[in-house]
Amino acid sequence: MGSRFSRLVFMVLITGLLTVGCYDNDYDSGIYWLNKESNPEMASLAFRRSLDKHPNRWKTHRMIIKTLSQGDDPAALEKQLRDTFSRFPDSSRSAEIYTSASSLLGDERYNRLASSFEQHHLGQLLAKKGDRPELLARIIMASCRAGDSSATISYFRRLL
Repeated sequence: MGSRFSRLVFMVLITGLLTVGCYDNDYDSGIYWLNKESNPEMASLAFRRSLDKHPNRWKTHRMIIKTLSQGDDPAALEKQLRDTFSRFPDSSRSAEIYTSASSLLGDERYNRLASSFEQHHLGQLLAKKGDRPELLARIIMASCRAGDSSATISYFRRLL
């Protein structure tokens, strides 16, 4: 009986120690400021602190873009979008990011910004994997959104 109890206590302590590093007070603070207080500026600051500690967390990038979209500083939003797209190039077509960011920037401005990262990422995939039709179709669409007609024509010829 005592052996089982000591093992149980040991497992609880180990689990507690492992999960302490996963908890993010700044992210939770940002959620509080956004949902409970309806204050996107304070939420943005809290999410920024969280990103400083954990720069590769997708959910934090998504939330800071959401809060910056509710403000009136398109330059700060563009800077954050560039950082997010450089870390997560496939996120440029994420519905959550697109909806919130295009509401402040507009469709054309958002597409020009996002498509350049998407084109670069898909170009690297094409170099690694060869001329796959699904990749060529995606890069053609990205080129169209970016307004890059010469790239669109070039990739379309490669597709044919």
